Amino acid sequence: MTLYPQIPTFLSRHRSAALCIVTATDGSTPRKMGSKMLVAPDGTIEGTVGGGAIEQQVIDDALE
Repeated sequence: MTLYPQIPTFLSRHRSAALCIVTATDGSTPRKMGSKMLVAPDGTIEGTVGGGAIEQQVIDDALE
């Protein structure tokens, strides 16, 4: 599933968002290069970049 078709709807609800993209991986990972996630200013997300602690760090960075 691609995230791009969902961007207009997400932005109509949240007005702005950070687009987070996995640009490299090393070893076994739950998501591969190119995985995408949108993060709204209120912390709402759409998509995933792998879950767990790494995804939480990406969300935290996007909210800064």
